[in-house]
Amino acid sequence: MKARKCEFCGEKLNKNSTFCKNCGNKVDNNKDVKEAVIDEGTKQSHFLLTIIVVLLAIIVGLGLYFIFFGD
Repeated sequence: MKARKCEFCGEKLNKNSTFCKNCGNKVDNNKDVKEAVIDEGTKQSHFLLTIIVVLLAIIVGLGLYFIFFGD
């Protein structure tokens, strides 16, 4: 899970902070947890999609090679 930061000033927050110790703004604890889960899921999705696209490109490339240059 990524480190929590104040969305107003960027100060690092403690785990159970209700207010930012630097600027005093209220911290939305629920929002931070949701964003962390979404960020991690998005990274995994992008990695998987990249792997699939690369594999498909290799398969198509090999197929075209054997169609045009295969004996």
